[in-house]
Amino acid sequence: MGMLGNQKITSARRHWSISTVCGLVAAAAMAVGITGGTASSADLSEPRVVDFSIVDEDPATAWEFDLALYAWLTSINGQIKSAGEKIDIDVGFIDLVEESDYLIPLMGYMELRNGRFSLFADGFYTESKFSKSGVKEKTLIGDAKLKLKAKGSLVQTIAFAELGATYEVARGPGPAGSTATLDLLAGARYWYFQSETKFKLNPKLNLKRLGLTKEGNFAVSKTGELDWIDPVIGARVRKEFDGAGALTFLGDIGGFGVGSEFTWQAFAGYSGNLYVGPTTTVGGMIGYRAMSFDYKGDSNTKVDNVEMLFHGPIASLNFKW
Repeated sequence: MGMLGNQKITSARRHWSISTVCGLVAAAAMAVGITGGTASSADLSEPRVVDFSIVDEDPATAWEFDLALYAWLTSINGQIKSAGEKIDIDVGFIDLVEESDYLIPLMGYMELRNGRFSLFADGFYTESKFSKSGVKEKTLIGDAKLKLKAKGSLVQTIAFAELGATYEVARGPGPAGSTATLDLLAGARYWYFQSETKFKLNPKLNLKRLGLTKEGNFAVSKTGELDWIDPVIGARVRKEFDGAGALTFLGDIGGFGVGSEFTWQAFAGYSGNLYVGPTTTVGGMIGYRAMSFDYKGDSNTKVDNVEMLFHGPIASLNFKW
């Protein structure tokens, strides 16, 4: 009994030891499993924060659309050369309003922007007729000049349409919360020009030699329909003031003999918001704009050369979505 009893006690102790070890192992495993499961759930339920600050890329931005309906009060200066003779044109905006028989202006600008990149389109059309002024003089033979005021008329149609793109290459902070940006731009500008000058007929003139035609008691000089496309490149600087509008300066050059011999544009303006809504912003702009071209004709045109400068104040009503 004594020895048997000792064997039973020893067996019981071994059994208890094995059971205890297994239980502890199982409990530890369960604890690990529960802890791991809890951590996994926490990882899944909590958002992960990934830092891309070391990557030099712009964050995704929404597209913005700008529409400007503008009025450009243009004065026109230039000359038309044909058959070795020339017509000088000097028309101010007051002349356009007060002395033209009719004036038809159509103008608009659109821009679609996303981040640093934007696409833009600009269009201008004007048609005017003068029966009393607008053409200063025509050199006919040598130093002989024919004054056209109250003796003739001028009908002129001028239009351009421009498409292009800009890319922001620099941005920097300024004083009082202002920001300055620099955009480079490139595009193409389509020009359309037509002019007809009519003046009292001088029977001593050789109309054919001067490239003129006869209509009743008038001699007529026509350029015909001239149209061409100029490549343009330029830059735009925009200075935005915190909640107080923005200043914009733009300049471009082009032509380079591809279309016209040379063309250029310069613009300066101030813009501000008139109404800011949840999806639409309405604003206004005032400024000054000048454009010029120097077009050289060829054997297929009725003119040798046309040089024009358009300049004057400009104002617009702007919409942004």
